[in-house]
Amino acid sequence: MRKPKYLLLLSCSAVLSMLTAQSALAQSWVYVFAPETFVRKGSRQATVYTRTFSATPGVAVVDMDDLATAGADGSVSLNNVALMDVRAVTGEVGPRHKSANVTLQANNTLVVTLIGQNKSQLRVSVAQAVGRNCYPTVSLPQLSLRNVVTEGGYDYYNLIVPNCALYPDEFFWPAPDLPPCGVNINSSRTWVDIFTTTDVLHEFCSLVSPTDLNTIWFALPTGTTPPSPVYVRLFDRYCGIVYISNPLSLP
Repeated sequence: MRKPKYLLLLSCSAVLSMLTAQSALAQSWVYVFAPETFVRKGSRQATVYTRTFSATPGVAVVDMDDLATAGADGSVSLNNVALMDVRAVTGEVGPRHKSANVTLQANNTLVVTLIGQNKSQLRVSVAQAVGRNCYPTVSLPQLSLRNVVTEGGYDYYNLIVPNCALYPDEFFWPAPDLPPCGVNINSSRTWVDIFTTTDVLHEFCSLVSPTDLNTIWFALPTGTTPPSPVYVRLFDRYCGIVYISNPLSLP
């Protein structure tokens, strides 16, 4: 079940002032090895996965996350260079979420070896910096209500942005060189929030494509009169540009 989230509203100027210096130096990042979740099979022999992928030679970031699954353990290497070792070597306890800077070749080999409990998991991705573009003249988001669904004592207001196809894919590329969203170090370049004149109703920092703008929502206790109007705001953290939608009146 979805969990409603309520936040105090930060002014756009406050957010921009915190990120201006970093935005000027930041780059866009794109996955050259898309996030893949590897699953431990059995409990005797190690489960070994080998993946090959091509990339433009140069600097990249490998992200490794055991998703806090019980008994997760294993190692990761890229082009025969160890990026994460087993717990018997590192002495670590508890969930592991690691990132490593690497230099990619034109052709790369990733090896993931799992030795933990059966069905434990390890998610691995590789992101590489690419050129970035700014879009100061792109259309503002058009905000509409899809429906209202009542579930578990909450009214869920599901919203859509019908002109989402006008936004470039790179708006939602991972941005490991910008401030993280909580523990998510690969949050997207553009953060999205639904807000009123006084409050942020819900914030989305991990959307992965423009079409995800049609999955945004906020929740209120069942029977609560919704605030009206509401807006959606897209904050392109690289270029320091904010896009604010039309006001949407709710029934």
